[in-house]
Amino acid sequence: MSAMQVYDDMFAKARIQPRKMLVTNSYELMRAVAQTGMAIALANVRPGDRESTKEFRYVPIKDPRVKPQRLTICTFEARNPSPIAAVFIEALKKDFELLEHK
Repeated sequence: MSAMQVYDDMFAKARIQPRKMLVTNSYELMRAVAQTGMAIALANVRPGDRESTKEFRYVPIKDPRVKPQRLTICTFEARNPSPIAAVFIEALKKDFELLEHK
């Protein structure tokens, strides 16, 4: 299920009808539109990336209907991932290790 579907379901259950101005996969575009004050942006951030800055604010969405979910990273043992995939996998491992110790 996509993040957009999760958000749509969450809003529907809460009887909230947000007015979608823009749907994009570009974080840069979302951030730029939100920074102008034209809209707010909802985005999944990296696990463990919970620092607010003057450019954005981390606001966790807490809802008792949202249950923890398991994320599994699967790779083929006999295959070497591409360099970018290997970097991504290592970044995820570090983020999840940090979360385990919080």
